[in-house]
Amino acid sequence: MLEPLDGCKQNLVLTQRDGAGRFNGVTVVEWPSNDAMEVARRLIRERYASEGFDPAAFMSGLGVHAELGVFSLVP
Repeated sequence: MLEPLDGCKQNLVLTQRDGAGRFNGVTVVEWPSNDAMEVARRLIRERYASEGFDPAAFMSGLGVHAELGVFSLVP
């Protein structure tokens, strides 16, 4: 759903293959700017609202524990 949006540079879904950890998967979506990311967020929220989809309830129902954040490259 994110890849067709303007500015989506990459959309990765990774799984942990080795080692112990609390989290076994991670998604990384790269945007060229904060503005592009905010536009994408707004579009996704609008889509979820139109579909009646609640992502927090969905993840909770599956027992998914997510740690969400916005990350930047280290110069």
